[in-house]
Amino acid sequence: MQAPAGAGAHTFIESFGDPGDGYWWYSVSTADATPLQIFLPSSATTTCSACQSVLYPSGFSCSSLLAGGVDARWDGTAIAGQSSCLSSEGSSATRLSCSTRQCVPAGHYNATMCAFTSAQSCGRDPIGDHGTCVSVPFDYPTTSVVVGTLPQ
Repeated sequence: MQAPAGAGAHTFIESFGDPGDGYWWYSVSTADATPLQIFLPSSATTTCSACQSVLYPSGFSCSSLLAGGVDARWDGTAIAGQSSCLSSEGSSATRLSCSTRQCVPAGHYNATMCAFTSAQSCGRDPIGDHGTCVSVPFDYPTTSVVVGTLPQ
């Protein structure tokens, strides 16, 4: 995601913990605008394939969108369901709530990227208020970088 040429300052919300950057500034949806759950939901502490506790994003901060923009990587998977797994972490086995990931089928998708202008208040409501957004259609799989330039 990048700011438009000659634009004033922009900020974006980034998260701490796992999955780290991106949790609140970008999302992926199908071509018909159905959102894909690409990050772990709060009800799961891990993916079923890993079955080891991971940190759920523990907070957020407002970061400046620098001249080079900001980037993130999406692995082409989405949360397909919930289950549980038996972790062997620590001295005893523990049952963890987990999410199953599934590769999305090849097709048309949209990446939505959001930031705040200096006139908007970054971080007022990181879940509900996304600021100014741009949606970019792309085909998956792709080797091209999907770039979103925010509107003026």
